[in-house]
Amino acid sequence: MNGTVGSTYQSNADVHISKEGFYLGKTNAYGFIGDLGSYSKNNFNIAFFGDSFTEAFQLFEPYNFTSITEIKLNKVQSTKVDVLNFGISNVLLKDIYIRKKMLASKFDIDLNVYFVDNIQFVDYPEGVLNSLDLKIEKEKIQVVESKSSSYLLYQKIHFLVDKSSYTNLFLDLYLLHKRGLAYQNIFDKFIQNKGSTIFDTRIVSENMFENMPMINSKILAELAKENTVFIFKETIDPDVEKLLLKHQILFFETKPTLDSMRDSGMNPYYWERTQTMGHFNYVAHEKLASFMTGIILPCVKK
Repeated sequence: MNGTVGSTYQSNADVHISKEGFYLGKTNAYGFIGDLGSYSKNNFNIAFFGDSFTEAFQLFEPYNFTSITEIKLNKVQSTKVDVLNFGISNVLLKDIYIRKKMLASKFDIDLNVYFVDNIQFVDYPEGVLNSLDLKIEKEKIQVVESKSSSYLLYQKIHFLVDKSSYTNLFLDLYLLHKRGLAYQNIFDKFIQNKGSTIFDTRIVSENMFENMPMINSKILAELAKENTVFIFKETIDPDVEKLLLKHQILFFETKPTLDSMRDSGMNPYYWERTQTMGHFNYVAHEKLASFMTGIILPCVKK
């Protein structure tokens, strides 16, 4: 936890993770993934925000959709494009806003791309583990120190959490329990078949937006002031769509691209080597990068 920028990783730290696939890399000086050696104010700089699907700790960095999108864009137009990946697991819309405000604002960004799911617009009882929170004061969004019970618990045991993967695991289980998601995550392999995944938006309760926080509209009003695109994993919920239309925010759905894989007999969430369901596999990242390149290219040429 960082009291200045919120939930992020240690700077210049080695990262080795085995999930559906395998990731081996290192964080940069700012505590997020990606080499900043090519970053320049003179480039057309794109910031990607999102959760673990954007972070992509299931495969090596050159193969995730943010990196491939950067390569594809630089092949088809003359302006140098640099893509910064601010993705981090288990975030809601307010946490993405904090990450943009407190971390991404350190860079000159020309386009903000938010790769999200409808779930990011829901307010869980405990939210996510973050040292910072948001409140409305005098009609403006203020970033404040978090007072959530989850963060207060973390403060008491951070000396264990920061050094132990097992303690992190139990803390994650605690948060899942508070959100009512522990059962479906822990027993996923036993309650899901190979044709579905716990990340499929269709299994989310139809009443999920009963807990949709009012601050979301304020956040979107702020995000709309800059060059902004929302890209939704699979489809956008009608209630979320109304909110984005209200603020005149451009958005796209990835379902047609992912359906093209399904139509050819490939599941974008299935990892053949480990025989597990989960995040996007290598083929899905490649397909989504082509889709995103088509969306972003007109913005670069402006």
